[in-house]
Amino acid sequence: MFTATGVNESDKATFQTLVDDALALVGSEGIGQDIIDMMVNQYQFSQLLAPENSNNNAGISSTITYQWGLTGDANAYQSELDFLANIRSDVTPESLKAVVEPYLVSPKASALAVTVSAPGLAERQNAELEKQLAGMKAAMRQEEIAALVERTADFQT
Repeated sequence: MFTATGVNESDKATFQTLVDDALALVGSEGIGQDIIDMMVNQYQFSQLLAPENSNNNAGISSTITYQWGLTGDANAYQSELDFLANIRSDVTPESLKAVVEPYLVSPKASALAVTVSAPGLAERQNAELEKQLAGMKAAMRQEEIAALVERTADFQT
């Protein structure tokens, strides 16, 4: 996946051309071993730092769930880690060049999605949520509110 942030919606054709041209260049010239080594080093370094992440468990569990849902294999995340642990010997300029043409330069399907933020949308959504919550609270008895506050008090400490 290729992404661009802070780009005008009218530049989507330019972005698509830039990506397509870059992939065609990689397809014809390949990727040098020095670039592959750099990418592998960066990935392995980020894996070493992953346990230091304060929200590591939440991040890993969502990744495991996502990959399980995507592949149907509950062990997909571990399989990826096993593969990536040995990636240096498996990925060569030749092996990358062999997959670039069929999967990136001439894929059977591709998509270009553009998201455009709407000014004031977050504020409108927050106001709607506050109105909805106020309505829910107004419909509750004092005992229900007190019980809810008591049940959620542990989250505050």
